[in-house]
Amino acid sequence: SVISSYVMKPNTALAFLLSGAALWLMTRRRGSAGVSGQQVPRACAAVVALLGLVRLAQELTGWNVGLDEWLFPEPATSPATAYPGRMLPVTALCFLLSGGALLLASSGRRRAESAAWMLSLVTGIVALLALVGCAYGVEPFYSLPGFTSMAIHTAAAAFVLS
Repeated sequence: SVISSYVMKPNTALAFLLSGAALWLMTRRRGSAGVSGQQVPRACAAVVALLGLVRLAQELTGWNVGLDEWLFPEPATSPATAYPGRMLPVTALCFLLSGGALLLASSGRRRAESAAWMLSLVTGIVALLALVGCAYGVEPFYSLPGFTSMAIHTAAAAFVLS
């Protein structure tokens, strides 16, 4: 299948790793006293949100920071795209929302946690649309012209993260 041949971009994988680390550390350190126990998860969440924000800013302004191939240059065998290594804007939106949700959830305030749930819900809906699009072959749900398509495992991971 064509859908299964899509790969996850390195920045996408990094954002998922940092998100998972933030979630794990937040639940593990929930009983820890003080703010210092939440600094590492907050830093991870902030990097996730920042990756999504920078990627979306690049899309809106046409600015190329070079962040897309910072970790690993895209191999010559990859499908041709206007910007190699660049994640889809919808993936970046998921990371901006997820990073924001993780930051809010780590604050410990009830209103912030409610906002975190809402951001997480929106992330889940976006990811679910991509999963349904992949499953039923509705390309506009998981692909944008000029970009490689969102990999099904990226959509599944974003859904699980939400």
